[in-house]
Amino acid sequence: MCYALPAVRNERLLIIEEILRMGCDGLCLDFMRQPPMVQYHPAVTEPYTEKTGRDPRKINIKNEPDAFRDWIRYRADILTGFMEEVRRLVRRLEFELDRHIPVMVRVPDDGFTANMIAGIDIRRWCEAHLADEIAVHPLQWIHGIWQHDAAPYADLGRLSGVKVYGGVNGYPVEKGFGQNPVCIAQ
Repeated sequence: MCYALPAVRNERLLIIEEILRMGCDGLCLDFMRQPPMVQYHPAVTEPYTEKTGRDPRKINIKNEPDAFRDWIRYRADILTGFMEEVRRLVRRLEFELDRHIPVMVRVPDDGFTANMIAGIDIRRWCEAHLADEIAVHPLQWIHGIWQHDAAPYADLGRLSGVKVYGGVNGYPVEKGFGQNPVCIAQ
């Protein structure tokens, strides 16, 4: 289900068009439950290797942080391209259906670098007005990042004019999960 695969992007665009034509009030693209990028799928690694001469699987994040940043930026460009396609589709349908259709994206609040590692260049999406709204959530998905902070996203929203919503889903405490009270307060 990697967005680097044209079939995946096309399927998602067809689904989005279908639900928008059904009359929904907006669109929420949830990048929380399904990572948008398959980390080292050949559809991603082969074009990168051809472009740069580097095999991304051999980049050592500790010894080559600049090379790793280039790699994750490259991966994020793929999902940004999908978001550009979504925005074009939504604009076309807004004109055709004569109504505004806001686009919300739901992303983890564990920082812009962690977002980029997941293929989500949220700063670029806001700067390019690819999303009208952001919902952030303290999803714990990456080892070593334990602090979640919605403040940088709120700042990004203020600068770009994108609405930002903080969110904490409830988890049943009896199942061993709980809510982070700091995240709830923020």
